[in-house]
Amino acid sequence: MIHFGVHTPRVYELSPDRHDAAALCSQCLGFLLDVDRNGVLLVDDGKLMKNAMASAIGEWPEKYRKKGQELLRRLSESNRLIPVAVNRACDQRGGTCDATEVIAKSCAHDHLVTPNSCLCIADGPLCQLEGAVPLAEFCVTLPDRFREPTLIYGKPDREKFERQVLAPVFRTAKWVRMVDRHIGANAKLVGMDCPLPENYVRGLDWVTSCLASFSDKRRLSEVTIVTGYPLDLNSFGRSLVRKAYEDFVSALSTRFEVRMILNLLDFGKLPHQRYLLTDQVALDMGRGYDPIDRSGKLRDVSVSLLSARELRKLTADYPFISAAPSPRSGKPAFV
Repeated sequence: MIHFGVHTPRVYELSPDRHDAAALCSQCLGFLLDVDRNGVLLVDDGKLMKNAMASAIGEWPEKYRKKGQELLRRLSESNRLIPVAVNRACDQRGGTCDATEVIAKSCAHDHLVTPNSCLCIADGPLCQLEGAVPLAEFCVTLPDRFREPTLIYGKPDREKFERQVLAPVFRTAKWVRMVDRHIGANAKLVGMDCPLPENYVRGLDWVTSCLASFSDKRRLSEVTIVTGYPLDLNSFGRSLVRKAYEDFVSALSTRFEVRMILNLLDFGKLPHQRYLLTDQVALDMGRGYDPIDRSGKLRDVSVSLLSARELRKLTADYPFISAAPSPRSGKPAFV
């Protein structure tokens, strides 16, 4: 799972003879609601964990079952259940807890949420993993920053920003869209040349380098930079701007081995706010893609998670920034 940097593999098990059903269902629903808001669940590629969740929820009391099934369906349809390769021997040896342990050890995480008690064959070892937090303690143990809609960073926090924002957002993305109309609009023509604004070159270079470092390139199909033309340019001036940015994006794509595309539009057709969109999450990037000063330090920036309502309005007003990049990528999560 990703909560701005928290990976939380989790298997839901229900055994009425060992747990109070209402209390356990309430805990699990609360956790699923947190995931639905801004999380991703990592599951094994053999569907052991996904099937275990569906089976457990199917045994819940009717009062909780319908909501649990709705949340699990929504997570699946919005690309929030991310399969991770698990050695088949794990399936044979211990079932779901072994699969969860393999996933937990395969990725960086600040916290690992575990069952209150392990209920499958592999009883015990999962709950002893470093950083493990029992489900019952999740709501009081996790730092508030993972629940806050807005995170604020300053000059000393460049690595923290990478770890808490860019890494978790990029790690499981199928496609990425960087939206900032000022990237292109700040270009200045000098005769027949179009030198690109240094601040945006620095910012895009940094974000793309993080994308290359943190993303799973087997999953990532496409990265698109969406920006606007400078105002009051004729068609020839626009062609110079387009050529300069296409060369820059092509160079980024080659250097970092990431498929990148430029989408230049009329300045007035783009939103004022700057966004980082993926098939799973949408962030308001505050000051946008000008986050690094000349010394390489992070400027003061804030990042906000868009709610489902805000996202629906954004994609209704600007549908071209939300569509998946190609038919083979499937239906985007938030359209």
